Order: sequence, then C-alpha cells, then structure tokens
Amino acid sequence: MRKLYDLLHAPMTLPKPFGKFHLLVLLVIFSLTIIFTVILIKSKHKNIWVFSILLIGWILLVILEILKQIYTGLHLKPDKKNWYWDYNASHNLPVFLCSMPLYFIPLYLIIRNKQVKQIILNFLTIFSLYAGGIVLLAYPNWVFDNIIFLNLNTTIFHGYMLFIGMIFIFSGIVKFHIKSFLWAFLIFIFVWMLVGFGNEIIYQVGLRHKLKITPNLFTISHRQETRFTDTILSLTTGKLKLSSKAIYFIYPFATFIFSGTFFLVFGLIGFTIQKILILNNYLYKERLAKKSYMRRKNVIAN
Repeated sequence: MRKLYDLLHAPMTLPKPFGKFHLLVLLVIFSLTIIFTVILIKSKHKNIWVFSILLIGWILLVILEILKQIYTGLHLKPDKKNWYWDYNASHNLPVFLCSMPLYFIPLYLIIRNKQVKQIILNFLTIFSLYAGGIVLLAYPNWVFDNIIFLNLNTTIFHGYMLFIGMIFIFSGIVKFHIKSFLWAFLIFIFVWMLVGFGNEIIYQVGLRHKLKITPNLFTISHRQETRFTDTILSLTTGKLKLSSKAIYFIYPFATFIFSGTFFLVFGLIGFTIQKILILNNYLYKERLAKKSYMRRKNVIAN
C-alpha cells in the first residue's frame, strides 16, 4: 500500500500550457487519431472496431478513476506508518461532464437497438470531443498539476475523450449533421436536469442531517459555491461574478455554444476528409476504366 501511495503522490514540475509535456501529449493523441481514423475508414468491420475501442477505453478509464479515488481519499498520518480515510465528496465524486464516458460507454455496449446506440454514440462523440478538447486544446491550466499521477490521469482521461471524438467524426461513424448534434444535446439537457434535481436533493438531505460536506454534481449546484465562478472571474479579469444559480441556468446555453463550435470545426475537417476520399475513389475508378478502355481498343486494333 505504501508503494502505491508513493507512486500516486510522486511530484513533478508543473507542466506549462503548450510546453514539452503538453505538446508530447497532443502529439500522441493526434498520431493515434490519424492511425485509427484510417483503420476505421478502411475496415469492413467498423462496428467491431468501435466496440473494441470503447470497451478497452472504458476499462482504462475505470482503472484511472479507481486510482484517483484512492489518491483523494487515502492519507498517511504524520507518523508515516498508519493510514486514514478522509474523502471529500464535494469535489471528487465522479459526476462531471468529463465523467460521462464512464456511464454512457457501458450503456452503448449493452444496448442492441441500432438507432438508440447511434444516438448514444453521437452524445459520447460530440461531448467527449468538447470536454476533452476544451481541456487539452483551450484551457489546460484547469487540470495540470505538480503531481505525476494527476497529470497522467487527466491527460489520459481527457486525451481519450478527445481521441474518440475525433476518430468517430473524421471516419464518418458519427455524421456531420445537425440531427447528430441535436440528439446529443437533448441527452445533455436530460442529464443537466437530473443533475439539478440531484443537487437539490443532496442539499436538502445535507441541511436536514447537518452534513459538513455534500457532493456538488457537475460542480454546478445552485446551492453551493462552484469553481466556475472563479474561472469566469479570472477570464474576465474580475469584471464578471456570477452566482451559483446563474451558472446553473447559463451552463446549458454555454455548453450549446462551445460544444457546437467544436462539432462544427472538427465536423468540417471530417467532412473534408470524407469528400477527399470520395473524390480519390472516383478518380481511381476513372483511371481503371480508362486503362480498361485502352486495352480493349488495342485488342481491336490488332
């Protein structure tokens, strides 16, 4: 247990946005994206590949989440010999937008209805692309830490999300269409409503039983302080401070804009890739037809 504790708490230099560590992570993600996009495009067994990528990824995410829960709850006493458990459920319970693959991947894997599976895959793809992209491409300071495990955890977790978001859009597994986005956003709204309802129940239970710490689902509880308040203050240089209630109700509108932007940008890239492949396939068939015609012409001439 001590070896695991030391491993999880090993320090490192705090990575800088677009520094060596960050760029190495992006290089690995984009390299894997290119490889698996090509595999998915060329494969005749796309469903098997999608199933395998999601299953293996889900197992990896579960292992990372278990280790993270151990890291956040298990502590060593000052005597360096005895252990104690002190878990802060307010910020560590895995119920965030970034945690949704933990719950929706197994849902996708067990459902048999093709239409429902595709809707779930749309949600997984679009919101993984958004959550992974906004962390690793737009605002990496939000997750980088001076602990090796925390950096590996967040980069692998969000990197995998960005990875599946890109490969499923680039390969055409998820169509670049307004319906894909709207179905995905409808699931998000359902989850957002459940989160609001859950946070109210948690608050009332905590109030009745006088609990010191209560979970803050999605960190957007309308009853508790949220880190988004500080983030917005930082981004607006202290000019805009929003209450928890305001953040809860603004959250879906902001998510619609940002997730839609990511889907539009990466969807256009995927759409371009698909059109280039179609054009290349057409030109290839034209060349074959021309060669066949020339051979027949030569035979007749002889």
